[in-house]
Amino acid sequence: MPQNSEKEEGYYYKEISPFMHKIIKGYESAISRIILNCVDEVYFPVSTKITMLILQGNLTPFITKYQLNELETYSMLSNFTQKQLLTILDTLITYNFLKLEHQSRYSDKPVSNLRDEGMNYVSILKLTSEGEAFLNSTENMYLGFLDKLGILKG
Repeated sequence: MPQNSEKEEGYYYKEISPFMHKIIKGYESAISRIILNCVDEVYFPVSTKITMLILQGNLTPFITKYQLNELETYSMLSNFTQKQLLTILDTLITYNFLKLEHQSRYSDKPVSNLRDEGMNYVSILKLTSEGEAFLNSTENMYLGFLDKLGILKG
């Protein structure tokens, strides 16, 4: 699992006490684990958009049809916007906890060159071995997305 150096843990907006730093690490880790668990508990590959809809608790015909509203993580992050969730997902991809795989809309045709395929593919979120290790660990780490979202502005 990636480790944060002290330099990487600097906050953009203000000085944080050691106590608050511990709280922020725990909060970011909890949010990250909810997302990782969501990707892990869906029983078939889904896109980034569907993952966000699940986390936000949107009851679409697709969600209902496949009973994704029965998942433990359904609506767990309903207070986050799609833009905020995308920032967090990007952070989890940067830390190699999640990866994006491009899957052809046509099951018999692999996506080898996205330029040739145009928009005939879907980006699927997959849990990596590093993501699974973090999901199952008790370690908390500073990931920095609260800073990126401007939540720590002082």
